[in-house]
Amino acid sequence: MIKHLRDVLAIGLGLLTLPASAQMWKATSALKTSEAQYLVAADHVKTTVYAVGNNQELVYSKDKGDTWTKQDGVKPAKQFAALKGVSDRLYASFKINTFDFLIAYSKDDGKTWVVDTVGLPMNITKTGKKSLNIRDLGNDYVLAFDATASYLKKVEETTWRKIEIDPVVTVEVTAHDGDWYAVGVNKLLKSDDNGENWSTISTTGLPANFQANTIVSNGKNRLFICSSPASGGVDVYYSDDKGKSWTITNSKDIYTHQNPFIGSIHAVDDYVFAAVAPVFADKDNPPPFISSSTPSPKFEAGDTSGLIRGNTNTSLPFFFHIEDKLFTMFWELYESEPGFDDQGNSTVEDNWLHSQRLYPNPAHSMLHVPIANAGSWEVVNALGKVVMAGSDSNPFAVDVRLLSPGTYVFRCEKGRSLFIAR
Repeated sequence: MIKHLRDVLAIGLGLLTLPASAQMWKATSALKTSEAQYLVAADHVKTTVYAVGNNQELVYSKDKGDTWTKQDGVKPAKQFAALKGVSDRLYASFKINTFDFLIAYSKDDGKTWVVDTVGLPMNITKTGKKSLNIRDLGNDYVLAFDATASYLKKVEETTWRKIEIDPVVTVEVTAHDGDWYAVGVNKLLKSDDNGENWSTISTTGLPANFQANTIVSNGKNRLFICSSPASGGVDVYYSDDKGKSWTITNSKDIYTHQNPFIGSIHAVDDYVFAAVAPVFADKDNPPPFISSSTPSPKFEAGDTSGLIRGNTNTSLPFFFHIEDKLFTMFWELYESEPGFDDQGNSTVEDNWLHSQRLYPNPAHSMLHVPIANAGSWEVVNALGKVVMAGSDSNPFAVDVRLLSPGTYVFRCEKGRSLFIAR
């Protein structure tokens, strides 16, 4: 079943829009449960979602954001700085003071914590540990890094060991198809031995002296990379051959306000979402994002309907997903169902190969289906209910005069497409 019609509509019937009542985002009750003014961190471990309010209360949901519980466990330090799910545990960075941080993990939803800093570097003040980014690199590997140093271990190990990714600057690291990729200063690096050795990839398609801001994997066959704010910050490229060649997308043409830049990218199968720096001092609207759900990425302005408006902090949102749900944290934690199936895969990738067209569309009486050997077919309404069905071997037409006005999915053994009945 298609989870959210808006993105499918953009693929199959690019000129159509959904009724105004449909909205992309729905607020969870994470903020209300935490009794905070706004949220400061969120992430997930498998299907459990976690969020922290500005009052430093941790809340969690065992049902992908439907219901929430406040955690009354004892924290190892007063102030949460960041959350990151790795394997079966929730990692947190805690701020001790202006300069010093502590990294700890919990396996019981934040009730108890294990401090995990053995082997990590001291801060320059020599009074505590540095602030480091935490990344899950799969197969129980966890990485802690900043621009100048990187530390690695498997989750069950007690001591971090230093590894050398880029001797100058490491900007971001991701896992993709069994290998690890990192962006550094004017270079893209790869490790095929779990971080022990790194080599520079010779790429085509990226500009000379390309400065990257982030790199992410869609979990299957594609990498995305974005230029740094110093280089404009809005050019997104993708690679389908493990970083050897790159194709630029249309990302820079969507928003043209002064000094926009992409701060985060989240990719799932054919879907990709990228947060764009908001217009300066615009606190009346949520920060913009761009999205694409086509096999060859083509970005459009992201749908911010349902997000808070007015009294916002204009921070850059970020995205993560659990199975069929997409989440973004912006003041509150919001959820959407853009079209992933229960395994987090695209449900529209076979959307009629983008070559077949139902016509006329919108349809007032007869809807023509120009395909042979359709086999069994059915028409499904926006609630997922089958309202018409049949079987045909030749191009045929469907009488839609008895359908209520609205958007429907026509699906058969060949694929699926959307149409509007009027």
